Amino acid sequence: MAKNDKKNTVLVTWPVLGYLDILLGAVLGRRAVIEFIVHDPEPLVSAIGYDRRSQFLSRRAPFKRGLVVHSDAALADVVKHGFENMVTKLPHPILPIDYAQSTRANDPKIVRVLGQFKPDRDVTALEEIGKSIGPGVSLEIRGRRWPQIAGWHVIEGFVEETELQDLLRTSDAVVVPYKRFYQSGIAIRSLEYGVPIVGPADTSLEDLVGHESPLLVSETDGWTSAIASAIQTDRDEVLMMVNKLRLESRAAWHEFVDRAGHS
Repeated sequence: MAKNDKKNTVLVTWPVLGYLDILLGAVLGRRAVIEFIVHDPEPLVSAIGYDRRSQFLSRRAPFKRGLVVHSDAALADVVKHGFENMVTKLPHPILPIDYAQSTRANDPKIVRVLGQFKPDRDVTALEEIGKSIGPGVSLEIRGRRWPQIAGWHVIEGFVEETELQDLLRTSDAVVVPYKRFYQSGIAIRSLEYGVPIVGPADTSLEDLVGHESPLLVSETDGWTSAIASAIQTDRDEVLMMVNKLRLESRAAWHEFVDRAGHS
């Protein structure tokens, strides 16, 4: 009988103990390949398992394991931490969404920021948008711990999933106002609903909308022009772009899992 050399691939999507979760391989045994999806190699908020000692222990784990990142920024930091021989960059998964498009009136255009406040949010950019946005655009922030920002209607509090879906359906654009980030889950969710995103250039957003996209902001005063481009974007065009990204991501993940299972 031929020996079956296929291994079980275990994906850890949100490591509770950071790099230390790699040690899970000691429990699962040699028939498993452990792949850890590292979202924030240098956490944006306080987290355990990312210090030098944790990195040292994880690099020396004596079993098959690997790391997966979704952006060049994350890849650079994982390599800097000494994991260059076990890291793979893969596209962020994108889900197909079956939804009923909002039938609300077209005016005013609604531009939202969605998600909780973090120290790396670019409040200065939001203040600039609030001062310079033209008429016919309603600016709204939804999420926990947000301060009041001039020009924006801030509704502080946790947003449940069903409410988030409705907010996405009724948004004309979503702003991703980070100063430092590796990838944005809200950006992915927005695109799944055909909502154009606006955010900083030279980030993982370029992998989604393209390096030359007018939705990317490279200058401090470029936010309002990017928003203007976003609210003029046809939702069907966004959905066509997202479908292409989805198929590319699916193919890359299938190839990766198959390769990991036979390594």
